[in-house]
Amino acid sequence: MRKRHLREICSLSSGEADPGMPPWANLVGAKLPGMKETDLAGAGVYACFWDGKLIYIGSFVGPEANPFGGHVADRIYKHVMGFTLRAKSLGFSSAPLRSIMDNLDHEIARDLAAARGASDRLEKGSVKATYNKARFAARHWTELRDASPEALFERFSFSYRRIAPNAPAEDKQTVKERRIKPLEKALIRRFEPICNTEFRLGPDGRPAELDEVAETFEAIFDAQHALEPPPGSMAASASASAPHRIDDEEDPEIDQMVPPDSRWQEYYTDGGQLRVRAVLANGSRRERTLLFRESNGRVISLADCARLTALGLEAKAVRRGPMVSSIAIDFAGDPVQRSKLLRNILEASLATLAA
Repeated sequence: MRKRHLREICSLSSGEADPGMPPWANLVGAKLPGMKETDLAGAGVYACFWDGKLIYIGSFVGPEANPFGGHVADRIYKHVMGFTLRAKSLGFSSAPLRSIMDNLDHEIARDLAAARGASDRLEKGSVKATYNKARFAARHWTELRDASPEALFERFSFSYRRIAPNAPAEDKQTVKERRIKPLEKALIRRFEPICNTEFRLGPDGRPAELDEVAETFEAIFDAQHALEPPPGSMAASASASAPHRIDDEEDPEIDQMVPPDSRWQEYYTDGGQLRVRAVLANGSRRERTLLFRESNGRVISLADCARLTALGLEAKAVRRGPMVSSIAIDFAGDPVQRSKLLRNILEASLATLAA
C-alpha cells in the first residue's frame, strides 16, 4: 500500500447548492475519464486518510464478468464527498439522518433538519452519508465547510491494496465474501475508523498512519492466505459453491442496524455506541433507553430475563442502572437473524417498561 492522491482518480468543483439544500452542499465530483485498469483495479481493500490519519476502510470488487477488473475510483471519490457532507447530491437513509438531527448539536444537524422539512431531496441523494461520517465532518467543520476543491485535494488521500486471483474462474461473490470481506472486517475491527459503520464493535479508534495500516493489512492477508485451500482442491470447490449473503453493491455499509419501528429510535453516542430509546405515541422521545450495544458483542437491555427466556433467548442478569439483562448477538453474522433478535429484545424491553 502506498499513498495515493485524489487528483489521480477524480475531479472536484464547487458551485451553488440546489434550492432547498444546505448552502454548503455545493460540491460536484466525477471520476477522471480514460483511466485504465492498473493496480487500482479490483479486487482489494482501500483506506482513506485525512491529514495522513486513517478515517475509513472499505473494499472494492470489479463487475460480475471480471471481479479483478473495474477501477476503485468508482467507490473512493463518492466516499470522500460523503466525508465532507458537501456533495451537491448528498443523501441519507432515514435512520442515520434522524440520529444526526437528534444527537448532533451542530450547524450540520440544524441545516439538514431545515432541508428535510423543505423537500425530500435528502432521501433521494445519490452520495450517501452516515451518522459517523457526519460526526467526522462536525469535528472538522471549520476546515471543511467552505474548503475549496484544491484544499480538499491536499487534506484527503487514500491507499489501495489489490489482491491477485487464486484461480482464473473465481466468481464475484466468492471473491467478495471469502477473500475481501474478511480482510476488510479484520482491519475495521483493528482500527475502528471514525467514518466506518459496518463491522464496528467499539468506540472510535486511535487515528493510524499509512505505514501501520499497510503493515497490519499484510499480516492479516498472510494469515488468511495461509488458511485458504489450494485452487482446484475439493475444499476450494466446496467453499466456492457455498451460499453467499448478497450485499448492497453500491455501498457496503449497513446504516440501519435496528429494525425500523415507530415505537423506538436508533441513535449513536459520540463514541459510536449503538443505543435504542423508546418513542411515545405522539412521536416525542421518551427519555428511556431500551438497549445499548457493548464492545464485547453483547446487548444490555431493559427487558427482564424472564421475558427474554419466554421468547427462547438466553439472557444473563446484570445491573447497569435500569438495565437488567445481557444477551449475546453476532453483529457480523446474518443481518436477518440479527434483526429478528433485536426486535424480540426491543419488544420485551417495551413490555417491561409498560409493566
